[in-house]
Amino acid sequence: MFKKEIILGILCLFVACHSNDEIIEEQESPKNEQQEPKARVDIILSHEEQAMSESTNDFTFQLFKQVCVSENRKTNIFISPFSVSLCLSMSANGANGNTLTEIKKVLGFSSSMDEVNTYNQKLMSSLLNIDNTTQIGIANSVWINHGFVVKNTFIDINKLKYNAWVENLDFSSSSAITTINAWCAKNTENRLVDIMDEISPEARLILINALYFKGKWTNPFSKEVTKNDLFTNIDGEQVKVDMMCQEEFFRCMNNEKFTIAEFPYGNEAFSMVVVLPVENSSLEESLLWLSNDTWKQCETQMSYQKLQVKMPKFSFKYQKPLNNDMSVLGMKDAFTLGLADFRNISASENLYLSSLEQFTYLEVNEEGTESAAITTEVPATSTGDDKDIIHFFMDRPFLFMIKEKSTGLILFAGQITKL
Repeated sequence: MFKKEIILGILCLFVACHSNDEIIEEQESPKNEQQEPKARVDIILSHEEQAMSESTNDFTFQLFKQVCVSENRKTNIFISPFSVSLCLSMSANGANGNTLTEIKKVLGFSSSMDEVNTYNQKLMSSLLNIDNTTQIGIANSVWINHGFVVKNTFIDINKLKYNAWVENLDFSSSSAITTINAWCAKNTENRLVDIMDEISPEARLILINALYFKGKWTNPFSKEVTKNDLFTNIDGEQVKVDMMCQEEFFRCMNNEKFTIAEFPYGNEAFSMVVVLPVENSSLEESLLWLSNDTWKQCETQMSYQKLQVKMPKFSFKYQKPLNNDMSVLGMKDAFTLGLADFRNISASENLYLSSLEQFTYLEVNEEGTESAAITTEVPATSTGDDKDIIHFFMDRPFLFMIKEKSTGLILFAGQITKL
């Protein structure tokens, strides 16, 4: 049987407070790094859209836990299930039958594809404009092998709803790789370059989603107090790292297993939420606990507390093929030649997903919004006395999520096990 492949690529870049970067040109509003944060404008979702947002977070936790299992929980991980959802939603517009059913079920969508597309379009547009000090870019592309006929309806919907760049290339030419890599570099601030070194002779279609996020702490860490300190890796090895330090009020909650603290960016539309296991507990125990329901319960229990924070500076790249992980979650037919049904992309009956892979880059350092600050109202019950200060020392493995406040949507999920 002659096989024709679809390749899905997901590129994610998260930079917490990095400076001196250019601004993404595609789908991004210019940001003046010196400007003060404007008041946050919440994303207003309908009841049906909020239900889809909850489903997206359910998928986030399921995929993150599955990736942690497949990686044996021993390595640093950084993924964006939201980006995966966008890329698969694009491909779902070409799916049919059980292939479409499985994709939607794994992503958590019970609505029609028209409703899913409109929801994704609203999120992509809204996320760009809710914090004038946070740079966020979302870009999609469809690359078609020269001579391969794709249905206009598939192209039109992805242009209309996902603002996808569509281009025909000769996949047998090295210039195709150069062109695709240039697009990837442009839309990840040149952090993810040379992603593709070859294209399979059977490839007919390549879909790519790029998600870029650059946030500046609402409460920046002072470089003057960053110092060498010890971080204990998951295998017990202790290594010296640059440890950022500050005392400030942050939303926080704790129990016998872990402490959770939230570190906002800019006008607090976005934040990093860190899950730090207590010293006699393990990262595995926190992962077992992790689900959308328990996450929401913990968020309702969080209150402003004065924290003494130690947070390591770090950066790393991560690459993960997701075919097997998505198959474990229940999306099987799309990856199987002879079972995959993408007749709404092309009249060919032999089109299937050969590769679903995510490439990410993460960097965290001290810098926050310069010459500006957000004043947070602190409950009267928070006295600020030294005896009430909670030590939040990220000197051992931890989990973290990057989320949007008004919808609760999680954009990124990760774990740090070794530095």
